[in-house]
Amino acid sequence: GFVWLKRVVPSLKRIYVPYHPGDMAMPVNLPALEQAAQRHQVELVIKEFFSKDDLAVVLSTPPKDVQAVWQLPSPYWSDIQKDVIESAIAHKLVLKVYSSVHVKEGAMIGYGLNENELGHQAARIADKILRGSDPSKIPVEQTDFYLSLNLETARKIDMDIPEALIKEADVVIR
Repeated sequence: GFVWLKRVVPSLKRIYVPYHPGDMAMPVNLPALEQAAQRHQVELVIKEFFSKDDLAVVLSTPPKDVQAVWQLPSPYWSDIQKDVIESAIAHKLVLKVYSSVHVKEGAMIGYGLNENELGHQAARIADKILRGSDPSKIPVEQTDFYLSLNLETARKIDMDIPEALIKEADVVIR
């Protein structure tokens, strides 16, 4: 996901990362982001929050010199995703998310699994097991990662996305 974000924002130097240390998923995902940021010489501005009220303050006060917001994968965001998207747009920041579903809701760039495809895959495997297949004999299926871009949001935040990148995207919201 980092490489895609750098292609959207070539001058990327600082990323704002809202972070809930008590969440089960965010602490698992943060080290990989930190490694990628170090490799690409990008500074992460990690802002901890502990409640939805804290998050409202975190979202309303991003540092002035960040160029993007990175949303760590977590179920925590599901019922407040709209607020995160609206805040990023209001501050004219690129919001990088982990799901094409959130890009369809208004985030600008997503790179990650397709939850619908993952659900279909799980259903196929469950069906095989329920029909009597030995789970140890069912082959491992790998899911693809998808690049999603929201050009509507890009226009709202005055961001030009290179045509070559648009052509590479799996999902493009126009």
